[in-house]
Amino acid sequence: MDLQDSLMASNSLLQRLEDFYRGKSWVTDQVGTVVFDMDSTVAFKKITGYHHSVAEQLAHLIAWRNFAVQKFSGNDNFDLEDNSPEDWPEPNDWSQLRDQFAECHQNLLASIRNFDPQKWDALVPLRAYSFLYLANGIIEHDYYHFGQINALLAAIRTAGPSC
Repeated sequence: MDLQDSLMASNSLLQRLEDFYRGKSWVTDQVGTVVFDMDSTVAFKKITGYHHSVAEQLAHLIAWRNFAVQKFSGNDNFDLEDNSPEDWPEPNDWSQLRDQFAECHQNLLASIRNFDPQKWDALVPLRAYSFLYLANGIIEHDYYHFGQINALLAAIRTAGPSC
């Protein structure tokens, strides 16, 4: 990938992350509207048929976004194992979790802005994929879990206060 393509990739990633967080998402409301307007009772609610609460989903998103921040920032030895306690941390404070997500979002944007765009094709240390693949994967991962969050919220609304 030449420098111009690398810079375009960086700008596209930043725009897609902002669209997901607070912009005009083509799929649904932006995550900022849904997550930051939710109260803790709903965020921690468990419902039959769903493995994770909204709060657990958000903690999981933070874990993988932090993984990306660490890698983009040059922390080659940082790793995250699928289905580990670090992958699915147990949240306990909704306000703190929302603050962590907001901070993590800003850190992710900054790490992409500061990342050398000519390294997008380089392999991520301890992984068998490129930095560009990781960045796109984070966005896909965000939307996947945001879909799960919205499905869970619809199930909670349908079940009513008895669930």
